[in-house]
Amino acid sequence: MAEALRQEGNALYKQGDFRAAAVKYREATRVANADDALPYSNLSAVLYELGKYPAAAMAAQRALEINDGRADPVAGLSAKLLARRAQALLQSGDLQASVYLSSENPSYTAVLDTRRRMTSIAGLATEIKMWEMIWARLPRYKATLHEKPLYGVFGHDEFKSVWQTTTAEHYNVLGLVLHDNDSRLRPTPALSGETVSFYFGGIGDARHLYATLMVMRTDFAASQPKPVPAICIVANDVNPIVLARNFIIWHLLQQAARAPRGSTMRMLLLSTLYYTFSAPLMPPSIYEMLQKEITVCIDMLDHPTTILPWVRCSVKVADQMSRTLKTWMKEIPNAFTATQFQESHTRPIFKRPNLTGPGFAASQYANESSIYEQTLMLVPDDETQKQNPELMRLYRACSRGQQHVRALREHVGHLWRINPTLLDIETSSLRNDICSAFPLPFALVRQLPDMSPPPDPHHFFDYCSVFWSLIAEALADLQPLLTVHISIADCVDELEQLSIRGYSDNVRLPPNTRFDRMHFSNIPDYTGMNLFTFMHATPALKQHTGAPAICNCLACPPRWSTIDHYNAESLCMYREADMASVFNARYSGWSKFFDGSEPELPEGPMPMMNYTDWRSVAATPLDFESLMPRKNLTHWLYSVYVALVLPAPRDAGNWGPERSAIVRSPLNQTAFLRLFIHLSNVGYPKHWLSAILTSLLTNDTISTARPPSECPITLGEIDRRNSAAKFDSSPWTAELSTLTTQFLGVLPFAVIAEDGILQSPDQIRECTVTWTGPFYPDLSLIDAERADWILLLADWDMMEPQTRFAHFDYGNGPGLLRRLMMSPSYTERMKDKHHFITCWKWDVKQRKATFWLREDMTHQLDGHEWDIDFVRIDQWGFPGHRFPFSLEVEWSFGRRWSEVLADSGDTRCWRH
Repeated sequence: MAEALRQEGNALYKQGDFRAAAVKYREATRVANADDALPYSNLSAVLYELGKYPAAAMAAQRALEINDGRADPVAGLSAKLLARRAQALLQSGDLQASVYLSSENPSYTAVLDTRRRMTSIAGLATEIKMWEMIWARLPRYKATLHEKPLYGVFGHDEFKSVWQTTTAEHYNVLGLVLHDNDSRLRPTPALSGETVSFYFGGIGDARHLYATLMVMRTDFAASQPKPVPAICIVANDVNPIVLARNFIIWHLLQQAARAPRGSTMRMLLLSTLYYTFSAPLMPPSIYEMLQKEITVCIDMLDHPTTILPWVRCSVKVADQMSRTLKTWMKEIPNAFTATQFQESHTRPIFKRPNLTGPGFAASQYANESSIYEQTLMLVPDDETQKQNPELMRLYRACSRGQQHVRALREHVGHLWRINPTLLDIETSSLRNDICSAFPLPFALVRQLPDMSPPPDPHHFFDYCSVFWSLIAEALADLQPLLTVHISIADCVDELEQLSIRGYSDNVRLPPNTRFDRMHFSNIPDYTGMNLFTFMHATPALKQHTGAPAICNCLACPPRWSTIDHYNAESLCMYREADMASVFNARYSGWSKFFDGSEPELPEGPMPMMNYTDWRSVAATPLDFESLMPRKNLTHWLYSVYVALVLPAPRDAGNWGPERSAIVRSPLNQTAFLRLFIHLSNVGYPKHWLSAILTSLLTNDTISTARPPSECPITLGEIDRRNSAAKFDSSPWTAELSTLTTQFLGVLPFAVIAEDGILQSPDQIRECTVTWTGPFYPDLSLIDAERADWILLLADWDMMEPQTRFAHFDYGNGPGLLRRLMMSPSYTERMKDKHHFITCWKWDVKQRKATFWLREDMTHQLDGHEWDIDFVRIDQWGFPGHRFPFSLEVEWSFGRRWSEVLADSGDTRCWRH
């Protein structure tokens, strides 16, 4: 009976039906003879495969006791059970239990070294401390050769509310189709005890925040006297300049809400909002008002008790914004004149369309728009017009010919002032097209949310002033409910910190905060596309149908004919079932597809320019049956890895306008380790993940995966199953093993490997390379700011001629280095003579590269003539004549990772 049950279990095990097999094995243990160890052995195996490690260890222990108590123990069974029990204990994190392994056991060295390593790391620091050191010391992206992010002021899409009908229904708040401009919320609305939370990642000019406040104010007012939720908003951007500009506008809005309707002060505030948000040039009186506002905002940020009552920010964030505001008082205004702005705008090479809607030329603002294009003048409000009669005389004369337009242009260029909030001191001097930072004001006609137009608009100001009045009043009405947290950070870093630590370096939210909607615009273009969305955004959402993460693609929309092609490039998968099983995420339209209806997918020639909504499928961890089979997961993870380290060339030799369609590949090898953590959270067994990582660390990867042959990756390439072949991971293992040691304290599984494969934290060193000779970067700003740069360490003495050719032949070199790395015969001959560094920091001013490396590798670097080169992975070539740099470098080796972990102290402080 027991044997029959065991055989049935074996058949189910081979089919991959582990849960059913476990049932059969468990039944077999109940009816088996007292000296039969095989049912318990089988049970321990299937429990191990299911990821039930404590139970697997117990079953293995019971099988050991039975087998060792027999007069004729089953040959080899005890050694196998001991190894399984030891590995199960390691995967469960039980480092105290005894491991009875003999030195003859094949797993002996790896198990004991792993246990010793895990015990040592656990004593160095807490898991949170280890994460904090990773965030501080290990960049998430490949390096850029320009440290400051470019400042993009103005959005280009419609103002859209993230408070939608599905969210309103979830909170039992009436959603209206039409919004009444005069609907008002009661001064003290009743609270429901709930909080609706929104995350704006890469908030830009905050247009979607403003649209959200408008709609919420109307819906909340229509729902009275029913209780309404409190509102928690995170306003995030990586650039402090963006948020400093928004802070000025928020303060102006608050002032405008307090000023009586129709008053001179309200009109002045609305005019200041109008020019600050929409115009590159402004009248002197508005400039003076803006400067007063900047002074007030600096004082608020420098003094904790006077900040806006509904705004929360840390001292660090406040200081960053304050420093930016101070540059807008003197440095930027003194650096540019109104005439320079006009000349930049009208140069043909940089002239841009105004992005107005169809038929706009026939609209009532067509003449004003035409004059703006030639003079950069936006017609002011009525009061300012009265104060500037000569300006308006020249404006009205423009209809009589170009000489009058030129006279107006000269008048404006001589008297008007630049809008300093459009530029930052760090990158404005590097731009050869200042006008790329200018707003497109008349595009607002089609971008602003639905609202009742002004009764008798004479100028564009009259149209915009209605919008700003509505926002000011919405802010005033919602203020008792509203908290806005300002965050200056990479939103990926921030979301990871919030999920792991409960707060980020910039934001402290209520405990266990999850979001109803997260809006990222096209931030994924720069952070790993949907690999970011699914690993860090959708897990932070609340579990209801109205809670999506929203994003689109603006950096390279021509490259994607369908949403499947976009996912194939970013995820190495495109089927909805695979995304649900691996990322617990799906496109919101697919919910109908699962019900038998057709999905509502984005359409058009560039569908990914549309916003796509993604949400989580279910609570994690998923059931074992919902996971991707191990064979498929292994193939997919190897596919992701080879695409990460050997991405296909994306624009080799292309320096023309098509650079705007470049597909970025910004992630370094830390992304692969983070992917393992994500998969463990989803529910994948730890030993599956450990085995894949160990095979890469030991350069023992036999896989059906191949590096992508082209960019974007085709659907056919995703579906193709090649014959199994070895992938030589040795050029990346020096860094991968270094990073793995640095991540050991936070990885949720044991990496079972001998000490020769992984070193201890005190054997990981910080390396610094400083270029000491002539060094003349000659890259355009758009190339320098792209995260396409890695380092290649090569043993020059051992380098083969063809590799040197790849280094110095800039005409034929692009792509050659990648082809060499894909040649098994070449990589075998050059094993340990090439090492790529993808995780490094670049100091522009000091011409210094910093990264971490295992100590045995640093000894090699210290004892040979190693060459270090920049490599751009978009072309897989060397910078060449575009980036002549010195071959004279100095190496230094600094602190050990164990010393970093031993550091203590947290100096973050907060202000609200």
